[in-house]
Amino acid sequence: MTAVLSDSPKKQTINKSLSSLVCGGLAGLTAKTIVAPLDRIKIIFQVTNEKYSFRNLPKVFNTICKEEGFLALWKGNSATILRIAPYAGIQFMTYDYLKRWFDRTHAASAPHSIDGPVPRTMWVKATELMLCGGIAGAVSSTATYPLDLARSRLAVESHTCPELKRKSNPRLTLRVFRLLGNWATTGGVRELYRGLSPTLIGIIPYGAISFSTNEITKQWVKEWAGRECTTVQKLVCGAVAGIVAQTVVYPLEMIRRRMQTTGHVNRSSYLSEMSRHSTPASTSSSMKTAAASAPPEHSMVTVINQLYRTEGWRAFYKGLSLNWIKGPIAVSISFTTFDFIKNKVERWEQKE
Repeated sequence: MTAVLSDSPKKQTINKSLSSLVCGGLAGLTAKTIVAPLDRIKIIFQVTNEKYSFRNLPKVFNTICKEEGFLALWKGNSATILRIAPYAGIQFMTYDYLKRWFDRTHAASAPHSIDGPVPRTMWVKATELMLCGGIAGAVSSTATYPLDLARSRLAVESHTCPELKRKSNPRLTLRVFRLLGNWATTGGVRELYRGLSPTLIGIIPYGAISFSTNEITKQWVKEWAGRECTTVQKLVCGAVAGIVAQTVVYPLEMIRRRMQTTGHVNRSSYLSEMSRHSTPASTSSSMKTAAASAPPEHSMVTVINQLYRTEGWRAFYKGLSLNWIKGPIAVSISFTTFDFIKNKVERWEQKE
């Protein structure tokens, strides 16, 4: 009997972690699939020297649809789906686990009053949430980074990669792992983690800001309204968290995308090659030649210097306005979907 009682809290912790893992994976998958077209267009601007403006967005959209078909807007989403389910699942699971750990630690060590443990101040709570979000982002990013690398390269290699020559490739998901194997063979394991440094530098503040902002704004709304947040209010809170976090770390995302696609895309003429309606063979040849002759961009410092010299400081924010549309949508859908699914699971467990 004692063993059963002692194992109970541990089993509850495992069940909650698994629940967060599954709910987070489904939430991330839903959000990323919805915003995938905007994400692909943004990545194309990020990895080339093409000037970004809202007026160019319809041109890029129409060119992709005409050259590769409407479903090409989701090109690379197979790698995204492979990555985002474990990424979001690990992120939410780690965040929930750390948040519960802080709650247990506070309950055990904080001074007690008649009503129980003395509540933490808003600043202490915010600091704990930021630590939880930052650590969760770092753990999930490191665990799934090779799949993020594949997603970035698949999004821009429309003609140079043999796996992507067909407009419809139902086996692309399985071939992602073959591509990762090829990159590891030619460039070593380090090739699979190219761009990880700016990713970690960016994801830690991003996770800290997005999770803490979402939690704090929901708490403010709850106190103001005197009830639990509605779905619309949760979406708004998530959107605010997304805007703040995306704006702060966006330059690091630019650097990461450049490092990931070095040698896999022609920086100067990728979009122009698409708009000229070139044949796949000629496009592939020109892009491979340009990529081969381009100066190496392996280190983070080299990428920063080259990006600044060629396009100026504004290049570090190229596509940010598009991210202000895509980011809040994705973050709000992700957080809200997670809360929705998790609440359903908890209610189902209570009935059991």
